[in-house]
Amino acid sequence: MVKKYFFFDNWKIMSSKVATNINIKVPKNSKVTLDNIDIKEFKKSEEDYDIYEINEMFVGTYNINIELENGFKVEDKIDIKSNETYSIGNIDLEDDVKSNLQEQLLNSLNTLYSNVINNVEYKNTGLTNLKDEYQYLKNALQNKNYTLTNISFNDIDVNKVTFDTNLEVTFTLNCNYTVNYVSNDETKTYNGKGSTTIKANFNVTDSTYTLDSISNLPISFIIR
Repeated sequence: MVKKYFFFDNWKIMSSKVATNINIKVPKNSKVTLDNIDIKEFKKSEEDYDIYEINEMFVGTYNINIELENGFKVEDKIDIKSNETYSIGNIDLEDDVKSNLQEQLLNSLNTLYSNVINNVEYKNTGLTNLKDEYQYLKNALQNKNYTLTNISFNDIDVNKVTFDTNLEVTFTLNCNYTVNYVSNDETKTYNGKGSTTIKANFNVTDSTYTLDSISNLPISFIIR
């Protein structure tokens, strides 16, 4: 053994089972442990993230615990290999948190689409943080060969949760919609159903989750 190794009091192990050049990327000012060992001495701060640079570790699966600056805690497992960069994987949320996020997104989606359909000015919608989404949706729906007159979202489920600078949640959900379109100079109405995947970002402060942005808003609706 030659001194200078991570988990063994700076001892270096000569073995083919040793991984080299390992980086762990987490949100800035997080506390990180691997198998309950604090690895703060390996931290290299970046502008938006903390990067932990570890020269050598045994190859294998490790329990990683991350406590974010806002108190949010993540438990995960990572498989250590050479020349790899690891970041927070999928996060399991408590059922009450899931319900909170689902309700926020459903309410915001239904309000967003309803106000765009009815041409309500953004300042009068009661929405916060979604001005860009409102303008995008308004512009996109104006450039269709049909008119969306009604939509409602339901059957929502959390598909994936990760954490970057905010909590990033991917939802799957269904929708019922009504569109008017012109066929042979006659205005017709079509009622349809669809499913979609939507991503949303939430700010997390003291266990309070606030919807900050939405992406992958559905703007195309099938007429059969």
